[in-house]
Amino acid sequence: MAESWDGRVLGWQSRRRSVEEVVMSTEVARSGSTGRAGEVLAGLVRDGIISEQQSAQILEALDNAGVDEAGEAEPRHQDGTAAEILSYLGAAVTVGALTLVVGLSWSDLGELGQILICAAITVLFGGLSILISRWRGSVFAHRRQAVGSVLAALAAVAAAMTVSQIADVAALSDGSTAIAVGLALAAFGIAAYAVWRRPPSVLVMFAAGISMVIALLIFTVHGNASTAETLRGLTVFLYGAAWAVAGSRFREPHLPRMLGAMTALGATEFLALVNPWLGLILGILAVAGVFARFWADRRWWYAALGVLGALAVPATAVGQLWSGLFAAIVLLGVGVLLVVAALVLAGRPRGVRAD
Repeated sequence: MAESWDGRVLGWQSRRRSVEEVVMSTEVARSGSTGRAGEVLAGLVRDGIISEQQSAQILEALDNAGVDEAGEAEPRHQDGTAAEILSYLGAAVTVGALTLVVGLSWSDLGELGQILICAAITVLFGGLSILISRWRGSVFAHRRQAVGSVLAALAAVAAAMTVSQIADVAALSDGSTAIAVGLALAAFGIAAYAVWRRPPSVLVMFAAGISMVIALLIFTVHGNASTAETLRGLTVFLYGAAWAVAGSRFREPHLPRMLGAMTALGATEFLALVNPWLGLILGILAVAGVFARFWADRRWWYAALGVLGALAVPATAVGQLWSGLFAAIVLLGVGVLLVVAALVLAGRPRGVRAD
């Protein structure tokens, strides 16, 4: 009994020390008396005191509180949000105006002029992203990383357009062009995420992967036969599933998970048309995975996506497998059973488990 009590005391003291070390490291990072907060938290992760996800959450909380990773308090201004909105609107309107101007005289610019215009836009947004991210005295200083990431994403789009124009001049094949565009997007996306770790960079990396998948399909899958269509759908499904699984590796995991889940579910809907059994099986797995994530995180968007997947994929697959009336009866029976199961679980007293 004494040994058990001593073990509990030692365990409690160990947990208390772990919590105290996390709090102390956070306070030290805030005061700026040591190095970067990220380095302190990385040490705690290496020692097994906190997880990588907890470290990311602490850094995000410090950033939202106006404390950067060097432990320096960043000035907040009431005009910060307005300045951020205006920067987004200004960038969007600028791109729209340039698109209109260039579109009206695009053919008159010639190949070299078209490439130079796209390259100039790339340099413009790339330079602005670096400038704003380092501009500590601006009114939206506490959001400069987010603004810089958005501008870097716009620069990535412009870079992809530049590469596409160069590929057109060089008469590259569609597959080679897709690879070149994917590499350009990946370069900007990975670099921006390494610096800022914000969602726009994740979108750019996801788009880069899509471009690579398109190139892979162009080079390896030919024709429109059922087998070729199945391979296309299966490849896209695997790409989406990979992103959904790898979402936990990102600082903000929900965006990559949702991108991957939406891609996978879209692929299963396509497969349900060309290969109903495969589409149905993969669709069930995808919907189950989305609801498993909802179970773990309790985020409404996972439930919404799961409902959309359950609404579309089984109906499409079953409708392809059997006649309309029989398919409707099968789906109705499954739906009624699920509702009955939900009512049984809802009516069970709390604390009572099914045997």
